[in-house]
Order: sequence, then structure tokens, then C-alpha cells
Amino acid sequence: MEKEKLVTLANELKKCSKMLEQIASKLLAEEETKSEKVSSVSFEGLRGILADKSRKGHTKAIKEIILSLGVNRLSEVKKSDYDSLLEKVKELEDE
Repeated sequence: MEKEKLVTLANELKKCSKMLEQIASKLLAEEETKSEKVSSVSFEGLRGILADKSRKGHTKAIKEIILSLGVNRLSEVKKSDYDSLLEKVKELEDE
């Protein structure tokens, strides 16, 4: 092949590579958006429920549940985990 054709081909391959990277980035962003499930409870609502359970003697159990999610504080819990956290807390028996 002529040098000109090789240069043109190389440039076209670079363009294709950039386009593929952009497409991959968009697909990953869409997938991340889909995976962030909308919770049925707000942070404030969840905090209120946890405070009520804590007043009823479940402070240690609540802390263990939060730690089981891989975080140390309620404010660090992912929104996608709110429903799971709420279900676990609701299972606690009132004393």
C-alpha cells in the first residue's frame, strides 16, 4: 500500500476507536442509571423510622444492619439500598 493510503487508514481506525469509546461510555452510563433503583422511601423518612426503632431499643441491631450494607453511617447508605434497609429494620420486634 502507498504511504498515503496507510496514513488515511490509520486515521480512520483512530476515529472508529474514539467512536467506540464514546458508545461504550454512553452504554455504561445508561446501565448505571438503570441500576440506581428509585426507592419508595426518602432519606428523611428512613431516618425517622430508624430513630423510632432506635428509641424502642434497637440501636445496636440498626447499626449492625447499616454495617452489613458496607457503610458506617446512615448517610452513606446508597439510595438503591433504602428499601432493603427498611425491610430489615421493620423485621425487628418492638420491645
